Amino acid sequence: FDILRRFGLKPSEYEKLMEIISSNASIPPEQKNNTLSDNKIVSYTAEDYYRKSKELFDSRKYDEALKEIDNAIERDRNKPEYYFLKGLILYNIHKYKEAVGAFNEAINRNPNNPEYYYYKGRALYELKKYEDALEAFENALRLNDKRPEYYLFKGEALYELKKYNDAYKVLIKAVEKLEEEIKQKRDNPFYHWAKGRALYRLKRYDDAIKALDEAIGLDKYNPEYHFLKGKALYEIYRIDEALEELWYAIYFDHYNIKYLYSMIAALYNKDKSKRIAENNEKVIKEYDDKIRENPNNPEYYYNKGNILINLNRLEEALKEFDVAIQKNPDDAEYRFKRGYVLYELYRYEEALKEFDKAIQINPNNSKYYYYKGLAYYYLDKLEDSIREFDNAIKKKNDASYHFSKSKALYRLNRLNEALDEINKAIELNNKNPKYHSLKAKILRMLGKNEEAKKEENEARKLSYIIRRFSNLSILG
Repeated sequence: FDILRRFGLKPSEYEKLMEIISSNASIPPEQKNNTLSDNKIVSYTAEDYYRKSKELFDSRKYDEALKEIDNAIERDRNKPEYYFLKGLILYNIHKYKEAVGAFNEAINRNPNNPEYYYYKGRALYELKKYEDALEAFENALRLNDKRPEYYLFKGEALYELKKYNDAYKVLIKAVEKLEEEIKQKRDNPFYHWAKGRALYRLKRYDDAIKALDEAIGLDKYNPEYHFLKGKALYEIYRIDEALEELWYAIYFDHYNIKYLYSMIAALYNKDKSKRIAENNEKVIKEYDDKIRENPNNPEYYYNKGNILINLNRLEEALKEFDVAIQKNPDDAEYRFKRGYVLYELYRYEEALKEFDKAIQINPNNSKYYYYKGLAYYYLDKLEDSIREFDNAIKKKNDASYHFSKSKALYRLNRLNEALDEINKAIELNNKNPKYHSLKAKILRMLGKNEEAKKEENEARKLSYIIRRFSNLSILG
């Protein structure tokens, strides 16, 4: 933690973090002879050890539970539920690779239980093996398409694979199914948390916070509930509230490096983030006053919408642009900004309609075509995206336009064309590591490994420089 002081933590914040960790680290050891394996009687059956392991697991005594389930498996290697419980224990102590192995053993013995695939997917997700995780979640849904959490994590895997359009549809379905489940099981905090997680991923942060408040009200000691609420609050610049939730997460699970890193990042960025929030909130109030004085001026709503974008309050921004368009439907920039927010919310088909309207009003703005191309790209309509990137490039020779066109060509395996476009991007801006990284991938595919190595080294060097001089992230 001496190293962490270098990230700019104030002494009082550092001491608070240390106090929380030291208070939790001094938990007295459990009494001995609390496992069946410590007993001198040796007549216990596999089922006895399995039941004892479940009791210990439910009490969150994972190390002891692991010993008991290993004893059960040693006596009977044919029960899938034994391996499943072992997988759950390993998952909860963050041994995800071993957990996957245990879940595979369970699946080998019973390939028809959807929970085995679901938890295997969860472990693979934590290992960042998103393609394999997606396959596991799809297998779970194949066996049981009623479970809302299966949809949630399928959506999460799709999101991590940058299949945003598919992720959006699956996550919307997850929210619908979670709301149905909550009606029947209102007192189950997991479903409120799962709904909050889906809404967080959909960038509906206010709604996510409400769902997480319900989860915390039912189980205030769960660190993950506080952590996700802290992340949601941080996204919309409610910094002090976010820090409070992150403190709770660390207090309840101070071994989780994800919580510690996010807290340090939040503290490091605190002053800057609070300034951004205060300045933007001040401007919002000014526009609210102007709207009260003159509610018919569409510019006020438009400008307020732009400020709300700065604070990641996208649903609110959308409402302001709706009013601006209602009062002046022929302003291209109003249409574009409404489309931009829809794009950021992964609502690509709706975004395309707004971009088309913006282009009809003003066909000379390159960014309208560019974002239209991006929407097509994430809808997997790559030929359409290339056409729109070309339209944008005709209006403005911009590095990001060439880069996006190169990505689309790369996905279509049109490698020489992709290389030509990424070279144009680098000519215009040679300081972006993403450009060099994409060029390296293309060169690898073309068998030009030595040239690819040079681009990879350049990408690493530029990435290091950016990390060195940029703020920490709380994406966790």
